[in-house]
Amino acid sequence: MAGPCTGLTVLDFSQGMPGAICTLVLADFGAEVIKVEPPGGDPFRFQPAWISWNRGKRGVVLDLETAEGREQAIQLAGTADVLVESFRPGDMAHWGLAYDDLARLYPRLVYCSVTGFGQEGPLRRVRGYEGVVAAKAGRMLNLQGQPNRDGPVYSAVPTGSWHASQAALRGILAALRVRDLCDRGQWVQTSIVQALASPHDNNAGAGGLVNLQLARKDPERYPVRPPSRGLSTIGYIPVRTGDGTWLQHANQRVPHIQGHLKAIGLGVLFSFAG
Repeated sequence: MAGPCTGLTVLDFSQGMPGAICTLVLADFGAEVIKVEPPGGDPFRFQPAWISWNRGKRGVVLDLETAEGREQAIQLAGTADVLVESFRPGDMAHWGLAYDDLARLYPRLVYCSVTGFGQEGPLRRVRGYEGVVAAKAGRMLNLQGQPNRDGPVYSAVPTGSWHASQAALRGILAALRVRDLCDRGQWVQTSIVQALASPHDNNAGAGGLVNLQLARKDPERYPVRPPSRGLSTIGYIPVRTGDGTWLQHANQRVPHIQGHLKAIGLGVLFSFAG
């Protein structure tokens, strides 16, 4: 049976997790997805999950730093229903591939941009790595239920990237529906920092970053849960060993992780949640 996106062609210019997962779902839904990589390959190929993110896609290499590569990209866009990119704002315009450039040639194209910090503002040109965005947004500032102690905090789960991928997917599918009605594409935009602000992201803090901001304005109406004295329910937390080395653990709810902490004398320091 045909999938809901059968017959659609998607160009995936994105690099990294958010765009790749978004187009992966489109491929699973039946779309033909063409992964566009620079000479030398996607810089995220080193990540173990890359092959999973990009399964079910075709591949093409284009050098956007050359006139020939840019012209090939423009022509390829003419064959597509959807284009997904995750470059910093201004990069696609530099190559003549911005939404305005392509919309003049192909008004039915649905164009999706996934950035770290959005299209505007002082951080728009900062590279949108999950860790950078999460740190700047405050997600790593004692928002993981970390114990009150000195030392590093770290959010190992790429929550922002995941939510950004799903926001992009929803936006693309909605834009395609609108195109069916008015025969014109549009520019879908989302970002990792926007995704981290989801009020449903309880792992980003006591009810999410939005709830934390509301609590500052009206603490009686939006009370903040006090920080946990133990490990978070996720349990990705750096702990210090006897020789002073910091050790990053995986999910502490897994029994062998709990046993390991106890074996090195750390189990008694924490009350395990869940």
